[in-house]
Amino acid sequence: SVGTGSGVNIKRDAGFAIKGVGGRVSGKGSKSSNRSQDAIGQVVARHTSGIENCYKRETKLNPNLKGSVSVRFTIAPNGRVTRVRIVKSTLKNRNVENCITKRIKSWRFNAIDKKDGDVTAGYKWIFSS
Repeated sequence: SVGTGSGVNIKRDAGFAIKGVGGRVSGKGSKSSNRSQDAIGQVVARHTSGIENCYKRETKLNPNLKGSVSVRFTIAPNGRVTRVRIVKSTLKNRNVENCITKRIKSWRFNAIDKKDGDVTAGYKWIFSS
């Protein structure tokens, strides 16, 4: 089963904006309501401030830092993120990319039936100052 989503959240702060765009969700478990694009988007939205902090920290060193980071992450049936991969980055800032990867690995999703297996999701954040 494969689904796509357009869950967009935009957060503006003094001098910068962050926009998250949900992407493709794949895997047998994506049929579960706990692994739908909407369910994944809700968890991502709860953790947007952590992603924001990864970016904000680096803008202190580089105020003109802007671009996007696309990730794919795998969610195990127990709700833990087991793999995170940067698919594409126009931000080209290792510190932000590593911080985002670390943050996503700490996220927890609701558990689903073990037989439903892993679900892989994609997300893209667009950062501008």
